[in-house]
Amino acid sequence: MAWTGLAAWRAAIERWHARATTRFVVVYLLVALLHAAWDSVGSDWMYAILALIGLGLLTWTTHRLARPPLQLEGRPATIT
Repeated sequence: MAWTGLAAWRAAIERWHARATTRFVVVYLLVALLHAAWDSVGSDWMYAILALIGLGLLTWTTHRLARPPLQLEGRPATIT
């Protein structure tokens, strides 16, 4: 799964409101930092740590995306 694709999908569902767009930008920057760290390390232990961080964040993100988006009133939004 591509993190930026997941973030863009969620932002599109939320019609690219400011919060969704900000979340997309933050995810994009986080992914860029993780890729840069992966390319710059040479230790197997650091690869394992970065892999666990990435997998943990991806798992958390997919669980968050599985929940329906909320409207401003706090009720589940209807997606059509």
